[in-house]
Amino acid sequence: MDSFAPDVLTVTDGSGQERQFEILDRVEGKDGISCLAVVPIFENKEDILSDIGDFDIVKLKEEDGGFVLTAVDAPDEFDSLYKNLEKRIEKKLYGDF
Repeated sequence: MDSFAPDVLTVTDGSGQERQFEILDRVEGKDGISCLAVVPIFENKEDILSDIGDFDIVKLKEEDGGFVLTAVDAPDEFDSLYKNLEKRIEKKLYGDF
């Protein structure tokens, strides 16, 4: 396996449409649930150019033998997770500088 291959998450929404996301990083939230920093994977070049280039944060909950993604509802938790994940991702990309 290529060590540079991205971790890809495939999500099926309520209407049965699949979307793919690259997992940039994972941390544990305040409630002990895994929180993921993800960016969409686009098939269309125009969609890539229109993306703002920021990552989303979702919670990965185990439910009924599968996994469900949910939003981080509390603004203070979201801000804390965002700052933590941003620092971790920058360190992965650029190292210590």
